[in-house]
Amino acid sequence: MCVNALKVLKAVLATASKPGRNGESALIPANPCMIPTPGQKRETETVPATVDQVKAIHDNIPARYADTIYIAVFCNGPRIGEICTLQRRDIDLEHLILHIRRSRKTIGPQTVGSTKTEHSVRDENIPPQYAPYLDRLLQQAGPEPDAWLFPSTRDVIKPIRPNSLRSWYDEARKAAGRPDLRFHDLRHTALTLLAQQGATVRELMDAAGHADPQTAMRYQHSVSGRAQDLAKRIGNLIPHPTPSKPSDNASKPTTTKSNDSRRRTGNSNSASPRSPIRTAYRRCNRRNTNALELHMIKSSPGARR
Repeated sequence: MCVNALKVLKAVLATASKPGRNGESALIPANPCMIPTPGQKRETETVPATVDQVKAIHDNIPARYADTIYIAVFCNGPRIGEICTLQRRDIDLEHLILHIRRSRKTIGPQTVGSTKTEHSVRDENIPPQYAPYLDRLLQQAGPEPDAWLFPSTRDVIKPIRPNSLRSWYDEARKAAGRPDLRFHDLRHTALTLLAQQGATVRELMDAAGHADPQTAMRYQHSVSGRAQDLAKRIGNLIPHPTPSKPSDNASKPTTTKSNDSRRRTGNSNSASPRSPIRTAYRRCNRRNTNALELHMIKSSPGARR
């Protein structure tokens, strides 16, 4: 609310500092209010509309003004004031160009004025598929080059007021299931769609009429499924590994048994090496056993006879 009050104050003082329509002197020498208008930040991130939601909003706007929605989304996101002041001469169907030259004013005596910034004066490309829609729109407008494409409902010599368009839009967005979507969010939707199609920061700046790259980069945020899609595309660039040749020993599996497992199985023919001390000890035991058996045989009664 404070921001809006500051805007009104600056507009009133700016009007007072300029000469009147009939040559009257300015009421004050200069606009004393030089306070920069702070930007308004939303508490939640803007969620772009889907194409189906855009169509639902379009279908719920009065037919004479329904093209304001498609122009906002499919012609690189003009602002609502720029759309309201489009004239017949701004549509070049031969070269598929939409000229943005002016904006609707709601404060002060002026009905039409300059665009938001000097960078906002621009030419937008019209999709070839949308040309038939604009051709039908031109047939409804007056024949004069400066005829308004969207005239006021009360006075056709004036362009429609943004608030009149917003009143229809408010009902249409509810019917589309997006009561949170502001008209300005259609501009966000348009630039997000451009970013999804691969538009660079420079191309987004040109389309939106931005001078600051940081502003344009907001529309390159990740959307659902986009990161995974990019990862898959990058993965397609990974070279396939070269198949290795199988070695001769690859088909001969080798198994090894520990000394403990050999002892548990009692395999006396094991090829595992024995220490010299152990070998000598075994031989000594065998000799002692043979000598003891021979002595018992000689000392037995049958041996004396």
